[in-house]
Amino acid sequence: MLGAGTLANPYIIQTPADLQSINNNLTAYYELANDIDMTGFNFTPIGRSYPFYQAHLDGKGYKVSNLRIISTVEYTGFIARSNGGSVKNLGLENIYVESNQDHVAGLMGLNSLSEIVSKCYVTGTIKQTNTLKQYVGGLIGRNLGVVENCYTDCVVSGGTNVGGLVGLAIDYNSTIIIKNSYSRSSVTGVSNVGSFVGNAGTITVYKNNFYDSDISSNSVVTGITGKTTKEMKQQSTYTEWDFGTVWYMRDYPDLRIFSNIPVSNIQTVNLSSNVSNLIGSVSLNKKKVITLESTISPISSIVSLRKSTKINVESYSLPIYSQVDISSRRVNSRVIDLISTMQPISSDIYRKANKVINLTSHIKPLAVDLSVIIPIRDEVINAYVQVVKDGSQTVKIFNNSHLSVIENPSNVEVIE
Repeated sequence: MLGAGTLANPYIIQTPADLQSINNNLTAYYELANDIDMTGFNFTPIGRSYPFYQAHLDGKGYKVSNLRIISTVEYTGFIARSNGGSVKNLGLENIYVESNQDHVAGLMGLNSLSEIVSKCYVTGTIKQTNTLKQYVGGLIGRNLGVVENCYTDCVVSGGTNVGGLVGLAIDYNSTIIIKNSYSRSSVTGVSNVGSFVGNAGTITVYKNNFYDSDISSNSVVTGITGKTTKEMKQQSTYTEWDFGTVWYMRDYPDLRIFSNIPVSNIQTVNLSSNVSNLIGSVSLNKKKVITLESTISPISSIVSLRKSTKINVESYSLPIYSQVDISSRRVNSRVIDLISTMQPISSDIYRKANKVINLTSHIKPLAVDLSVIIPIRDEVINAYVQVVKDGSQTVKIFNNSHLSVIENPSNVEVIE
């Protein structure tokens, strides 16, 4: 593993094998570098033999999932037996722990010598198969230390002293404190069974703890309060809990460190806002359209007419409001309605019309040259007139030759 096992340079755990190697040094410092899936790994509980668990493990908001332990030896859990170490910021998810002996739990079979467990959670199944045995808990089987900001969502079953979070809290002195934690675990057992704690003791101090009474019940203990599922899902239930840096509401309360939710930075800032009047100007533009007539001879003339219409549109903006947040001091605030006038929005509308004017082209009369050859003999003479049409566009073509009869001493037949 990387690291030196010191507070300044802890061992870095990245694999199931790294996690198991804590057993090789039970007094060092450790940190998780990532989530670890224990599927198929044959795991032996940590610290089952002397000097037991005295290390310090920081999960750093990562989780160990699919851990499976089946044992016939006392002290069964992720950590079998502690002896003054600590665990924080660690999640155990979808685990299965089973034993027919005493001290069975998800995180620790036995938590002794005021070891601190903080910001941890367990989900899964914790099962004691011999109902003549005792000390079974979702988090800790038997507790002699400080527990804070933890929760369980487990199915827990056993013999005696069976609890959703802690099976038995041993009373050595009043420094044993369990606070700001909750259980929504389902719990069954023979005697001393509770949704939060199986046997609460008489000296251990409980502060601001809760359990889901719709799932399992618990004996009346000061500092441990049963709430319905609906109430457990309301932040207002958890008085004096730190929802700024430790917890946040998802469904039930969840720990921020496991969801990468940053610590809330809540500050009170008094703001005053002034907005100057908005001034708008309106301009009027006029356009004059002149229609032109064009005459072109002798071909058609096309005249284009383009017309533009400008419409002035009035635009208004809603009032601008200034809001002031206050905290612990009274601040006078008021809402000022501001009227904003903006320049008109111009819209140009174009209509294009084409007008076709057909013009008549007049072509001057066509001149015809008539040549008559008069023979000396007395015969009928035929005169021919050829008319040539101009290729230009014309409406009518008139024959302006006006040839009637040409008098001639000879007998001439005129053909028009």
